[in-house]
Amino acid sequence: MDPTENLPATEASPGKNPIQEDSTTTIQEDNPVSPPYTIGQSALISDDAQSGVVAATRLRPGSSILSVSQPLVTVVDNAHLMETCSGCFMWYPPRSESSAGFGGGEGGATEGSGPRQGELKTCLGCKTVRYCGKGCQSEAWKRSHRLECKIFARLHPRVLPNSVRAVLQLLLRYEKGLIPAEQWASLMRLQSHVDGFVREGGRRIEGIRLMSRGAHAYSGTKMSEDFVQDLYCKVLINSVTLVTATFDPIGTCLDPLPANINHSCAPNSVVVFDGPRLNVRSTRQIEPNEEITISYIDCTDRYGWRQSELQQRYFFSCGCTKCQREALTQPEDDFVTVGDRKVDLTVVESEVMDMLNDAKHKKQDSQASIKLLKDGLKLLNSQGWKWPISRQPAPSIRQQLAVNFLVAGDWTAAAIQMLALYFHVDPILFPEPWHPVRVVHNWTLVTLMLHLTSLSTTDPDATQPFDKHETDYGKVVWGLLMEVLSNVDWSHGSESAFAAKVKRKVEEVRVDMTRGEEANRFKDQPGQEWLAEEWAKLRDIAEVEL
Repeated sequence: MDPTENLPATEASPGKNPIQEDSTTTIQEDNPVSPPYTIGQSALISDDAQSGVVAATRLRPGSSILSVSQPLVTVVDNAHLMETCSGCFMWYPPRSESSAGFGGGEGGATEGSGPRQGELKTCLGCKTVRYCGKGCQSEAWKRSHRLECKIFARLHPRVLPNSVRAVLQLLLRYEKGLIPAEQWASLMRLQSHVDGFVREGGRRIEGIRLMSRGAHAYSGTKMSEDFVQDLYCKVLINSVTLVTATFDPIGTCLDPLPANINHSCAPNSVVVFDGPRLNVRSTRQIEPNEEITISYIDCTDRYGWRQSELQQRYFFSCGCTKCQREALTQPEDDFVTVGDRKVDLTVVESEVMDMLNDAKHKKQDSQASIKLLKDGLKLLNSQGWKWPISRQPAPSIRQQLAVNFLVAGDWTAAAIQMLALYFHVDPILFPEPWHPVRVVHNWTLVTLMLHLTSLSTTDPDATQPFDKHETDYGKVVWGLLMEVLSNVDWSHGSESAFAAKVKRKVEEVRVDMTRGEEANRFKDQPGQEWLAEEWAKLRDIAEVEL
């Protein structure tokens, strides 16, 4: 194995990103055509009524295609109301969840500055939502909270589900004339698939009817119950998950403009958030007149899982190039030959997926979750074959293991799981080095290695796997930071709070590493070669886990 493979870019040599070698592809947020898209008939979907978003010009990777500073409606989910500002949507989680960058927005949640969970100010009127300061509270009050505060107060301590709160906010704001007519008309043009929910029957449509009746009653709207039910279904079908810059899910967001972007299991774009701002960014070059696509689901899942989820949640089957290609090899996707017999992978896969979901819900018992996840990995490899490390659910198990090891205080084990993703999973699932998920994973690894740097001197037994390889923590941290720095403007945007956070950390580490004896080691480095030895060590550490 080439020891320089997977080496990050360095300040002296940003060529790890091949597109950055072209002097004509400088990073810029503004595209030559504004807006760089048009809305028209979708080429992906046969339904004549289905619109799509099409590129009006050639878009380079990392372009900001569409940016909405304040989406039509954004609500924090019930699980995160106590930890999230309902104005700027910065998440301030418990320290156990945020201490290595697995959670938290830019505003200090992972660095010890800014308000903590207990310091967020609760609205004295409803005692339901919280804010990080008077500015956020004032803006939220003017926008919508003054209309819903008394309703929440009457219900307290009960809290309406976030989908009901989203519909309630839409109804209240529309009837007060706070939603422009054009934006409301765009919302009304979105599909609701209410007929599909009705045909499906069962508990889901019963739940929809119950929730929409609640929104109808609490809002006092003059609209009919059927209209509110249709609106509720529009919210379910067209919303995206509100996430932090590090992709921690914290709520629901709906805006008619990005809702026009259609799905592909091989998308050319991705949705990222910068506080309340929704940004659609290209992950590869998009040609003029090419339809812009995002993924509505986890497109790293296998073909069968993807099609089933899309049909169940959105009432369509995907016919993108990836699905057409994989549909032809479906037997290989579901089965593997061991000796002279075929083994059905879906049986084991389903059982392990259940174990993964159970582990995610054992938040108060990290050791029990770790055992469950390890048993899941053993089961994947217990049938006489080696389960591919990049095939789900193995990648999700390793990421969840890293989270649970962190909560349990085992920083070394968490770092080793992230190294397995870094070397063996992310380059396959997210081949573009500037893909936001890959950049976030690398950032997480940076924060873990920074902690191990200090832990290696205070508790060397805890870092034994790294110390045994004589890991140079300074070189590793700097190399990883340079990789994140070389891609963050493309992944999140040069003006994003996350990019600013990364750049501040680079300067902090630069200062620390250019003091005294460290100065000569990090001055005028010749390029990637000086990191090759350390990356070979990291790969060896990851291989032991596999």
